[in-house]
Amino acid sequence: MNTFPGSSSGSSDQATSSSLDVPPLFAALDGARRVLLAGAGGGFDVYAALPLAITLWNRGVAVHLANLSFTPLETLDLDAWPAPDVALVAPATHGPEDYFPERILARWLAAHDLPSTVYAFARTGVQPLRAAYRHLTSHLGIDAYHGVVHSQVLENLAALDRDGGYLGALSIPSASREAALYRDAVADAQQATPMRPSIVQGQIAAATRGAFGDVQFTRRTAGSTLFVNPLMAAYFTVDLVSLANRCLYLDRIEQTADMHEVAAQIDAFRRQTTTRPPRVFPH
Repeated sequence: MNTFPGSSSGSSDQATSSSLDVPPLFAALDGARRVLLAGAGGGFDVYAALPLAITLWNRGVAVHLANLSFTPLETLDLDAWPAPDVALVAPATHGPEDYFPERILARWLAAHDLPSTVYAFARTGVQPLRAAYRHLTSHLGIDAYHGVVHSQVLENLAALDRDGGYLGALSIPSASREAALYRDAVADAQQATPMRPSIVQGQIAAATRGAFGDVQFTRRTAGSTLFVNPLMAAYFTVDLVSLANRCLYLDRIEQTADMHEVAAQIDAFRRQTTTRPPRVFPH
């Protein structure tokens, strides 16, 4: 699925249309009128898209927000479902009161006079999720810490760069309007879900205000040593097709219909594969 012009293959066009003062991501987005920004990890992941969304809104781009949802979406009214496995969440959408990140965000957006619809994808397998994405992109007219070894993330980014699929890194200036609104949104979400605040978004928000090191803000991280740092306030951007081409288990999860199948296939792949040994940063 192409979400913006130039995302078809990680081609050399990106290298020629970008420069130091025009990051490759914005060169690739040049001319895009409608963009979908989606959180792929569940929970409050979509919040990480807010600084980029605000920048694009300021440029006149029609930005739509979506999120893989951990909310029990089956409790939503029938009229909240524009298509199977994707729900339209608005500030007044009925749903759980204790944990509903998409509605919390929709209400915050409305309070700040920003487009206040957030789409929620159900936790499914590849086939129904792909169908939900296709419906949403067609409907909207879109132009087309958890076991992660961070040194290997950098290694993978280097490989994508060699493939022409790395679109560069963008730091969020702490004094920018984007950073200020993002921190406000995260604080609003923390207040709305005091028993389940997002650990990830809380650390990123701390990084955008210049915090460093073991910055504790919730009992959920008690006993853990955090490492808040400036890298958390940066986007590392890649071409979607180039990223998918480097996914070694893509064919295994292609026909999955639910999350349990996806997890089982990935686990089986890892057990049958010699994985790279973890390495710490050398400096």
